[in-house]
Amino acid sequence: MSENKSTYCPVCKGPRFGAFCFRCGGPTIPATLECPHCKEQVSVISNFCSECGKPIQEQVKNFMAKELQRKPVQQVPGPEGAR
Repeated sequence: MSENKSTYCPVCKGPRFGAFCFRCGGPTIPATLECPHCKEQVSVISNFCSECGKPIQEQVKNFMAKELQRKPVQQVPGPEGAR
């Protein structure tokens, strides 16, 4: 059985649970990363750390780029594309 870990879909831009998005079918990435300033976990959609208040936009951008290189996002056709 898979672990119910919080993830984020970079295509749909929403929180998910699991390795793949239930809307688009694309791979998800971890929903949190470590703040480089205070080491607390912060959301990948944050601009500032909720613990220390320091800006983290650059770290979020780098984290997402690295994760998307590991798991390339593929566009999956919706129901209108099915025949």
